Amino acid sequence: MNLSRLRAIAAPLPAGASPPDDPIYAVIAAHQSANRGHLEAVEAENAYEEAAGCRFNMNAEQARTFARLEEMTSATFDHLKGLSLTLVTTKPTTTAGIGAVCRYVKSLLFARGLAGLLLEDDHGTATFCDTIAAAIEAMS
Repeated sequence: MNLSRLRAIAAPLPAGASPPDDPIYAVIAAHQSANRGHLEAVEAENAYEEAAGCRFNMNAEQARTFARLEEMTSATFDHLKGLSLTLVTTKPTTTAGIGAVCRYVKSLLFARGLAGLLLEDDHGTATFCDTIAAAIEAMS
């Protein structure tokens, strides 16, 4: 998993550009941050397990440390999952925001080695489409 790849894929604005007054940019930034946090937690958990040889060969202290790492990974996953729902239900208020969130969601759908868009099922895609349609209608 390459965190610099996440930063490159997920950048919805040109470098140095200020986001317009649209709530979707804050949601995209929060999701990006949560995605990075989750990837870092997964990497730390995997590195610890690899350094210990295997989770089944750990002594009691190593097992406690590994359990804390697993809890951290689970917490970051839950946070990212919640922000994924927020991402698909937050209505952009500008056409630039619609473009940014569509590009960002597309990058999550096709990214390899990223946690991506964590939704229970395909209803998340339908919800996203409804949110974008409502945003466009509100601008008409």
